[in-house]
Amino acid sequence: MRNRHWLIGCLVVCCWLGGCGPAKEPSPLEIGTAVLQQIAPRACPVPDLYADQAQFYHKFRSEENYTLFECTTATGHITYTMLIWYDSQAEAEAAFESRRGEAEAAEFHEFPLLIWAADDPSFPGGPEENQGWVWQAGQWIINIRSFNDTNLITSPHPESVSNVLYEVGQQRGLFTLEP
Repeated sequence: MRNRHWLIGCLVVCCWLGGCGPAKEPSPLEIGTAVLQQIAPRACPVPDLYADQAQFYHKFRSEENYTLFECTTATGHITYTMLIWYDSQAEAEAAFESRRGEAEAAEFHEFPLLIWAADDPSFPGGPEENQGWVWQAGQWIINIRSFNDTNLITSPHPESVSNVLYEVGQQRGLFTLEP
């Protein structure tokens, strides 16, 4: 009898704490955040000298429908990687088309891709200091922008970030998620 009370007590505590039952499936944004955290060291390596200060190079933020990774390689040299989740693939496609406008879309691993680059007016005739890639994969819009406020390009290029993101995203099932 005493063992039965103990068992019932444990079940009550277990259910009250939410520890019983099947494990909660991670949301798409939780998976997206985990993927961004996994790609950070590869997409934006922290110099060995500052290995214990990665928080100055890697910043993460999540909101209701997006997760963001910010890579700072030096003051004024930043690459933003934002994964935006839509409730349906049709909504993601509409958002992509809205951004596309009249621009010609390219392709990135069979996903539609927009690429843009701009020469910073502060350094005319130099390299294109500002770069952007936007691609749509299932219910995700992936927006990667690199910005360099000098003609020395140190922030990771959107193509290299996209390649690492695609590889890790494929491994983690990021692009096959359902709501």
